[in-house]
Amino acid sequence: ASDAYVRETFDGFAEDFDRQLLEDLDYRAPRLLHDLCVRTLPDAKDLDILDAGCGTGLAGIEFRPMARFLAGIDLSPEMLKLARDRGLYDELAEEEIAAGFRARPERFDLIVAADVLCYVGDLSETLAAAAVALRPGGCLAFSVEAKTGGGDGYALTGSGRYVHDPAYIRDTAHNAGLFELSGATDRLRTEYGEPVTGYLTVLRKGSGAAA
Repeated sequence: ASDAYVRETFDGFAEDFDRQLLEDLDYRAPRLLHDLCVRTLPDAKDLDILDAGCGTGLAGIEFRPMARFLAGIDLSPEMLKLARDRGLYDELAEEEIAAGFRARPERFDLIVAADVLCYVGDLSETLAAAAVALRPGGCLAFSVEAKTGGGDGYALTGSGRYVHDPAYIRDTAHNAGLFELSGATDRLRTEYGEPVTGYLTVLRKGSGAAA
């Protein structure tokens, strides 16, 4: 999706965002992503963390206890205003995520992106940029909507979001120097009365072996 489309869409959605996701859609992605990180990296604490596509800060609520420094980037200024009001972040910036990654080389121990990369089809540029922003041994954790069946590694759906195949994610991550430590399939939210199945992953820069 274009930067302008994302900015306009989420600016208009900002004021009602938390209520709709948490009350109407039973949105679970930030908590699921945090729980996967805790299981995968049980000793992780005092980390420099970047919340990519931070929105109103729902993932920040989950990850702040793990953070020494918590930054957030997002394209929507209205979302960022609400994130700032939470008082969770040490730094917030209005940026496209891949550009934000490349502007911060080897700055972070952990990057999280909850329900963000569903707006990106080909993940190769984004994952390569994330590798730039991670320190050696740092991790990228994110959720996508899960693709089922054969065919290409990702596909655009009628919702305007992409679905991604877990095997495609692992292959694309490997090409960027990122290796999967753990992955899980779970329900991200409920939409139109049906569960939306997602794939959550934790990738490490530079080594396929768990710490």
